[in-house]
Amino acid sequence: MKIVVCVKQVPDTKGGVKFNPDGTLDRAAMLTIMNPDDKAGLEAALRLKDQYGAEVTVLTMGLPKAEEVLREAMAMGADKGILVTDRVLGGADTWATSQTLAGAIRNLDYDLIITGRQAID
Repeated sequence: MKIVVCVKQVPDTKGGVKFNPDGTLDRAAMLTIMNPDDKAGLEAALRLKDQYGAEVTVLTMGLPKAEEVLREAMAMGADKGILVTDRVLGGADTWATSQTLAGAIRNLDYDLIITGRQAID
């Protein structure tokens, strides 16, 4: 069984929230974490891996810094990590993000896709 898990790097609001002068989040000044709902999905995939010998691929979209969540996922037991990154995707809304991730998934061999319910940001 081949499982794809979508994860997102999000600001760690426990570390304090910082804003730019224009009112947007100052993501560069904030610590980041793996989105909790996505982490729960990854944990479910890893249980399937243990039970059935599944292969788990983690997919994220973001800045090169988003590699941090891929490394965390692989440290937890994921087999592969894929980062979709491009300057043209900066500031992508949910529709553009979903289309980009769907396009990446179409190029993968999978039996199951797991996503979180929503992101905390």
